[in-house]
Amino acid sequence: MPSSASAAAPPPPLERSYRRLLRVLPRGYRERWEDDVVAVLLDTEQEAAARAVVSEGPQRQDEERELVLLQRPRLREVVGVLGLAVRLHLAAPSTPGASARSRAVGDAARLTALLGLLPAAYGVVDLALLPWQSRQPGWSQLTPADGVEWVAGCLAALLTWTLLVAGHRRTAVGVAVAGMVVPWLISGAQLSPWALQPRELVVWLVLLVPLLSVAAWHRDAPAPSPRWWWALPAAVAVVFGLWGLETAHATGASFAADPLVAGAALAAGWRRPHSGWLGAAGLLGLVALVWGVVTLGYLAGTPLGEGMAAATVLAAVTTAASGLVVLLAVVRLRVLARAGRLVEHAEVGPEAC
Repeated sequence: MPSSASAAAPPPPLERSYRRLLRVLPRGYRERWEDDVVAVLLDTEQEAAARAVVSEGPQRQDEERELVLLQRPRLREVVGVLGLAVRLHLAAPSTPGASARSRAVGDAARLTALLGLLPAAYGVVDLALLPWQSRQPGWSQLTPADGVEWVAGCLAALLTWTLLVAGHRRTAVGVAVAGMVVPWLISGAQLSPWALQPRELVVWLVLLVPLLSVAAWHRDAPAPSPRWWWALPAAVAVVFGLWGLETAHATGASFAADPLVAGAALAAGWRRPHSGWLGAAGLLGLVALVWGVVTLGYLAGTPLGEGMAAATVLAAVTTAASGLVVLLAVVRLRVLARAGRLVEHAEVGPEAC
């Protein structure tokens, strides 16, 4: 009969490591499947170790099985669990084991990635206007690194959105990460994210929300509707129009771009009560709100001429509009949820509105 001491023996290091790793999974999924997942992972590692020494006999295989339990999880297993966590937290309609809330969050994140196409639109406009801008007086003050960083950022934003709509989701994620890292490396790594103050780091992360939302387009997610191809020309037309207003001395006209996109998502979610559209409106409104607050902080320390005064007023108006979009999206979501009128798991595409 085993003693109480042996019965209460602590689990091996590999099992403890796996259980700590599985904490990244949603609580409901973990409570139901944690023991099964850990058992499968342990059996897989032990059997792989035993097969590696199969020619040395059963005793050697048993020794390898015991030694494996003293090791740490391999990188491949860690990446697999993290990928599962992304799929469950940002779930798609076909993701097995995901909750309704995770599917709603996933819908909102995927729409945020598609609607966060303004960087791509700005990339098209900036590249199209590059010959004209290169002849402006301020262009000579830019260093070659500044020019390369600018063009690289434009291309990365355009490629990320194009690859995403074309269905090359893994490549889009890679380009998005490269677009975030490469310009930082080109600039000489002068601004380390880990060197930022907590408040600055929060602002930095919030402004990257549309880019980070690309991760929601995992293998379970449905392909974007082909109708999304019309969104980029529309956004380019809006950006060109705002650029024309800026050129016509309507300083600060470009501040309206982000609230316009967030407002369009809110209108779509309001007309058809889909939690994805309303969630995307809230996220994009939050990005526009943060950007507006940062802009107002910058303008507050700038001498106010005639143009800057108008820009400050417009920045204040667009910031207030962004905050209103966030408030209306949250209130609408809560009202519809209480009434049970939310449409869940609709196809992610313009026709879903």
